[in-house]
Amino acid sequence: MRFFIFAILTFFLIMFVNSYSQDPKVIEGTIEKKLYQEKKCIQELTYDPALNMYLPKENCEGPRWTITINNKEFQVTETLYNKLEVDSFYSLSYHPFKGLSLLRK
Repeated sequence: MRFFIFAILTFFLIMFVNSYSQDPKVIEGTIEKKLYQEKKCIQELTYDPALNMYLPKENCEGPRWTITINNKEFQVTETLYNKLEVDSFYSLSYHPFKGLSLLRK
C-alpha cells in the first residue's frame, strides 16, 4: 500500500516538474488593444451559523491588465502593460506559470 501511494505521488511530482520546465512559447505580433479593468468589489451578506447572524463579506476581483495579440487575450503585469503600445510590433515570451515577458520591440 505504501509503495502504491509513493508511486502516485512520484507520478504527480514528475508531471508537475515536467509542466513547469516547459520551453516558453514565443509570441510575435502587433498589439491590437490594451484593456485595464479596475478593482471591483461586491458586498454580500453571508450567514455565520456559529454567531447565528448575517455578516457582510467583500468579494473583490481585479485590477486586471490585458493585451490582445492575434485575437488572443493575455493577462500582463502593470509594468509590462505600461511599456507596451497599441499598433506596435513586439516579440513576447509566454510561459504557463511565469506569464508574459518582453523579448524585444
